[in-house]
Amino acid sequence: MFASLLVAFLLALGHHLFYSHLAGRSSPGGSYDILGTTLSKQRFNTALGTAFAFMVKAFLTLAVAVAYAQQFWRCAKTATSKTRVSTLDTLFSSLHDFTSLFKMHIWFRYPLLFALTLIAWLLPLASIITPATLSVKASEALTTTMAKVPQFDFVSLNFNAGLTYSGNYSYMGPGNLVQRIATAVSVSGEISSIQAPALNSSWELDFYGPSLECNHVTGQERTDIWNNTFNYLNGYPNCYNSYGYISWAQSSYGQGPFLESAGLNTTLLDEALGFGIPGAVYIAAIPALFAHEVDMATHTLTSACAMTTVYRGWTSITNSTDDLPSPESAYFSDATLMKCELHNASYHAEFSYVDGVQKVDVTKGIRPDNSSIIPIEEVYGPQLDDWSQNSTCLTLNTNGTRCFFDPVVVGTLSYQSIAAAFNKLILGTITQVVKVPVSTLEIDSNIGTSVLLNTDELAFISEWHRDGSTESVRPSLQGIVQNGSFAGEFSGLASEGSTGFASQVRTGSRGPLGPAMETLFQNLTISLLSEQFLQPNYSSPFAPPAEVEVTFRPWDNVYVYATTTLWIAYGLAIFFTVVSIGLGLLSIARNGTGFNNDFSTIVRVGRTTTFSEKGNAHDPDAIGDDYPMVGRKSLSGVETAYKPAHARSLTQETIVDSGRSIRSSRASFDNGRERPLSDSRSRRRSPR
Repeated sequence: MFASLLVAFLLALGHHLFYSHLAGRSSPGGSYDILGTTLSKQRFNTALGTAFAFMVKAFLTLAVAVAYAQQFWRCAKTATSKTRVSTLDTLFSSLHDFTSLFKMHIWFRYPLLFALTLIAWLLPLASIITPATLSVKASEALTTTMAKVPQFDFVSLNFNAGLTYSGNYSYMGPGNLVQRIATAVSVSGEISSIQAPALNSSWELDFYGPSLECNHVTGQERTDIWNNTFNYLNGYPNCYNSYGYISWAQSSYGQGPFLESAGLNTTLLDEALGFGIPGAVYIAAIPALFAHEVDMATHTLTSACAMTTVYRGWTSITNSTDDLPSPESAYFSDATLMKCELHNASYHAEFSYVDGVQKVDVTKGIRPDNSSIIPIEEVYGPQLDDWSQNSTCLTLNTNGTRCFFDPVVVGTLSYQSIAAAFNKLILGTITQVVKVPVSTLEIDSNIGTSVLLNTDELAFISEWHRDGSTESVRPSLQGIVQNGSFAGEFSGLASEGSTGFASQVRTGSRGPLGPAMETLFQNLTISLLSEQFLQPNYSSPFAPPAEVEVTFRPWDNVYVYATTTLWIAYGLAIFFTVVSIGLGLLSIARNGTGFNNDFSTIVRVGRTTTFSEKGNAHDPDAIGDDYPMVGRKSLSGVETAYKPAHARSLTQETIVDSGRSIRSSRASFDNGRERPLSDSRSRRRSPR
């Protein structure tokens, strides 16, 4: 019993270790050649697990069977005269005869044997449950390793257009690749597709890069800019250009959008960058100037020319205007004036790809001290390709000093190229130009194709309809149908969600202009990773590490192991087996020895037992199986004799068969040999 229990436990442990080894691993797709038969590896693993379960069940059942035998012989030896042979047959065969379980009238008298029988029959359930604890399901097989991914290296000249030499090397703007990416991002508003090392992978990058910080202009700076704008529009023919949108880069010429020349603001600043001062770009949105008619307190005139009438006689708003309405209240009170400054900032970017679908989460961190970027107009550098011919490095004005490479200067050039590419998308104007009898819309800015036109501050521009090549600015039919007094009459054309002429479904707003600008610039910066020609040259000492930690998440069929379920099943089976063994040990102690169910054991226990025959017309020699037993002592314990009153003892009669007398002798066994009894102990009886 103990040996069987120990073997069963070790097999259960082996089953657990085998499944634990498979858990989390990919389901194998190969096969084994076993004795000329091809067996898939997955089927082999399943078969091996089933074999473990079968062997555990077999040894546990063996232990219970041995314990049952001890209890059976205990009951058999203590049987009373009322015990029938059929009862012993039921008890003896219950482990292999399932129908015996339904003879409850017997089991009420032998509850311990019934319990052992139930345990023996229920143990196979463990062999059904435990193989099913290993299953296969589709799962992400996480693997983390070092791999190459797109990275930033701003200490590179790849971001710039070719710097031309004329005494020094002059900055010529952003490279074509940078400008192309900037244009694509401005139209989509999203980060460009970046090549990942796998369809399901993720990684993180920490780097420093250019960032844009936008804030509303306030105080004296705001007043100076509006004065600059007003002075330009204060007079004919400039007032015919009614600016609804103006964007310009900060420069050393002044803060306003118009360059002052000979005391007059005559030229719109159109440089993408201002050199020698912190990089910044201004955006002014002036809905009041963009209207067809400006209704003042005393005058109604077309476009910005109304300002000339209101302030007649004044050539500059800088003169005293205490007795006149403030331009802020009339034109600029609802205007938006923002300044976006270029800085160096830290970034933390998380890239995640699921089935090739890109997701990038970017967090902008702290800015280092003196983070403002000051664009550089010219740089020093070697004049010749051969360093040996330029050993004095005259361009550095230091005789005998070898030219050196300044990574800060190169990084600044890269930053300002990204900013210049972005500025080219938003600089310029959107103007209502008065031309009798109509006004036309002139868009001199790429922002018209940018998602920034969908922001809250610039939404008023989208309310005007561009009519073909003439670009006539008129209130649109769609607007009249949807919002005018005729809306009810044209409800069929103006229903919400209509696919007809006047659908009210519009592009969703991207929110305030400032955050939208910052996000778009950030998306441009991250999108630079999509261009392989802007990737680092890893032979450079300033390049980042070539590989980063990448987590691969390929979907795969992997094994899943329900450890708890297996050990609950095996644990219950082992527990009830231990209980059975305990009952078996108790029976052995009471029997004084151990028994098994061999034939020799049956003979040993009942070797002096006398059986009575049951009268049967068809088989007079048949032995009865349903008569009460009469007990008497034998050498081995209780000896039973089945002896009805009318029965003839097989040991004391001569059976006549076909006229012949057969003397029946009692047989005894001595050391395994059969020995006939003496004739003197037999009596001859005449047949009836």
